Amino acid sequence: MVTREVTTDETPGASASPSGQATPSRVDPVFIVGSPRSGTSAFAWALAQHRLLVTGPESDFLYYLLKGGPQSPLRQVYLQGVETPAGLKGRWLQSQKVAWDEFVSHAGEGFASLFASRTHGARWIDSSPSNTLVVEDLKLMFPSSRFVHVLRDGRSVVSSMIASSFPVKFASSFTNACETWSVYAAKAHGFCEAHPECSWEVRNEDWSADAEGELRKVFTSLGVDYDERAEKFLMKKRINSSFNAGAGAEAPATEAAPVKDKSHVWTAWTTRQKRTFLDIAGETMERLGYDRNLD
Repeated sequence: MVTREVTTDETPGASASPSGQATPSRVDPVFIVGSPRSGTSAFAWALAQHRLLVTGPESDFLYYLLKGGPQSPLRQVYLQGVETPAGLKGRWLQSQKVAWDEFVSHAGEGFASLFASRTHGARWIDSSPSNTLVVEDLKLMFPSSRFVHVLRDGRSVVSSMIASSFPVKFASSFTNACETWSVYAAKAHGFCEAHPECSWEVRNEDWSADAEGELRKVFTSLGVDYDERAEKFLMKKRINSSFNAGAGAEAPATEAAPVKDKSHVWTAWTTRQKRTFLDIAGETMERLGYDRNLD
């Protein structure tokens, strides 16, 4: 696989730690975030058609390491290192005045190296939807990372969740599906608004209409040339889901079909379901510029 040197211009912050001290050059992952059933996997695999980008099974371990905010496993390890119990001398992290953002960034350097050890010189793309819930800490952990929010109409996402019958919470009830889309979409959108220097939002509906245009924007932001294979993949293949068995070096099971939503599937919802959706997700729909109409 072709490799390429990534300059500090392409990866702002790669040459310095949050404390301002120089660190070795690093190439952090690209994170595709957003609600489950929004097309995050499909977009990641489309980008990975480029020779300098690669993806695979969702990692998830970063989410489990960071979930819980102040109560996350990694945060608890840090706190144990900076808090001195009565009668003991100061600990190393405390004596060296290591701040949380510096600690988590250096931890991320190790994980970035781990990803790189499996990519043969290409940049890793991670499409785990769960990363959406810890996206702020991911930015601290991987200072030169890039984030792409794949956003899809909540009405279509909820319909897809319920129809999937996956053994997960979002598919277990209509209410859970509405809550999942609203929380994930709002979180990712808010992150993109707060960090426009390292994040971009791509609407599933827009790439259905203009895949080339949307892909060109992302490729340019990643500092790589456009690859038409990405457009062909995105328009001809639909990733069924991360639940398919056998997802490894090759893309998971796909079907030959354009990535297009079935028209107005939500019109078949019951009156109670429509009311539930608007109560839970209506405000998020408006904030993200979607129509609340369910008829």
